[in-house]
Amino acid sequence: MNNYGIAAIKIFIASLSLITYGELSPLMKTGSPACGVIVNSMLWMPLSILLAYIIAPIILLMINNYISYTLLSGISILRVIIELGGFLPPTSLRVAIVPLYVMAMFLSLTLAVENLSSRIRGEILRLEWSQF
Repeated sequence: MNNYGIAAIKIFIASLSLITYGELSPLMKTGSPACGVIVNSMLWMPLSILLAYIIAPIILLMINNYISYTLLSGISILRVIIELGGFLPPTSLRVAIVPLYVMAMFLSLTLAVENLSSRIRGEILRLEWSQF
């Protein structure tokens, strides 16, 4: 995969994280009625949503490691499970975002495979040159 494809995948995942921020920002207010319905105004729920779905994907993309891409895939599948399980109040945007998270899961696995294959190619090339 060329560098433009990798950059496009990273931009897609980062923009999905920013869409999630816009979608979940009403839940992050402790006085909002949606937050009262979900967790009775506990502070850990808005903070965990902020960390898991907004900050963590961007940090994991900047790490640029196959392990971080695999963790990003796990975060995406966890979001799909949360949305399909009905743990958050359903809205039309959340229903539309589930296929995007499924696609983000497959794209982050693609990034993980690409990163790992580039490391393996580098090791093979290094071993071939060390024979001389």
